[in-house]
Amino acid sequence: MILWVTVGIFIVVGFHVILKFVNIGKSELSTSIHPMRRLQHVFTGLIIAAIFYYVTYEQGKIMITIPAVLFFLFDLIRRKVSPQVNQWFLANWGSLLRPHERFDSAPAAIFFLLGIAAVFWITEDRAIIYLSIFYVSLCDPVASVFGILFGKIKISQKKTLEGTLAASIVGGILSLIVGHAFTRNFSFFFGFLVALVAEVIEIPGLDDNFTIPVISALIWESSKIFPGALIS
Repeated sequence: MILWVTVGIFIVVGFHVILKFVNIGKSELSTSIHPMRRLQHVFTGLIIAAIFYYVTYEQGKIMITIPAVLFFLFDLIRRKVSPQVNQWFLANWGSLLRPHERFDSAPAAIFFLLGIAAVFWITEDRAIIYLSIFYVSLCDPVASVFGILFGKIKISQKKTLEGTLAASIVGGILSLIVGHAFTRNFSFFFGFLVALVAEVIEIPGLDDNFTIPVISALIWESSKIFPGALIS
C-alpha cells in the first residue's frame, strides 16, 4: 500500500513541477483561458486514467484517495495554520493559483483529486470510473475554452450555453469510446445527458472539479437499476 501511495504522490507532484517550468505566453487571451490550468486538468486526469489501467481497483482507490486527503490537509495547514508554509507554497506554486485560492479557498486541483477519489467510493465499475475521470479532465476544460472563445448566452455566472453544449458533445463521444473499449452499450445520447447535467448542476460551496465527477458517477451507477437504462 505504501508503494502505491508513494507512486500516486510522486506523479501528482512531479507533473506540477513540470507545469511550473512550462513557459506559456501571458497574452490577454492566454490569461483568460488559463492554459496551464487547463493542461493541469487534462494531463492529470489522463495520467490517473493511464495508471488505473495497470493496477487493480483497490490499488487505484488507495493511490488516489490517500494523496487527495493528504494534499487537502496540507492545503488547510498552509491557509489556516502556518503563514510560513503558505509563503513557501505561493513562492513556488502561486502562478498556478487564482487569487482566491491563495488564502481563502482550496485550489481547484485539490477538489479535482477529491472528486476523482470520491468516484472510487461510489462505484467499482471501471468503465464508469474512466468516464467520470474523463468528464472532469476533458469535458470541463472544453466547456471553459469554448465558453471563453464563443460563449454568448450565459446560463450561470461562470457557464455559457455554448461551452456546456460543447462539453456535452465531448461527453457523448467519450461514452461511445469507453463503451466500445469495455464492450458496453453506452449511448451517445445518454453520455451527452450525463455530461450536460454534471456541467449544469452547481452546489454552493463545492467546486465543479468535485461535483462533475461525483455527479457523473452517481448518474451512471444509478442508471443500472432502471429497466431499459441506456447502459448495459
